[in-house]
Amino acid sequence: DDSRVLFLLQDGSQAYEVKDYLVQQDRCQEVTIDNRPYYGKGAKDTQKANVQDL
Repeated sequence: DDSRVLFLLQDGSQAYEVKDYLVQQDRCQEVTIDNRPYYGKGAKDTQKANVQDL
C-alpha cells in the first residue's frame, strides 16, 4: 500500500508519544500498535464506529 508507513523504534517506550503525534495529523487515518488500531483525524467515521463494536 503506497499510503502506509512502518516505523521501528529502538526505544518502545516512545511508541505512544509517536502515536499521539501522528493521530493529530490531518492526513493520518490509522496508527496500529501491537495490533490495536488508533484512529487519526483523517479516519472516516465508519472506521471509528467499528472500534466501538469490538
